[in-house]
Amino acid sequence: MLKKTVMSLLCLSLAVPALSFAETATHAVKPLTPHQERMKTCNADAKGKKGAERKAFMKSCLGNK
Repeated sequence: MLKKTVMSLLCLSLAVPALSFAETATHAVKPLTPHQERMKTCNADAKGKKGAERKAFMKSCLGNK
């Protein structure tokens, strides 16, 4: 009985990481939405800005379509 329990736990411990990896892999190939692309570009352009200046820049950048 103990041997079956240990084997079951071992199999489960090997299966869980494989399932989570498969889920992560499917999310990796999902393309970015236009809004996400815009966020990525604006964020790169805002490098070096801080506080209110960055907030105002991001609002302006994201508002321009």
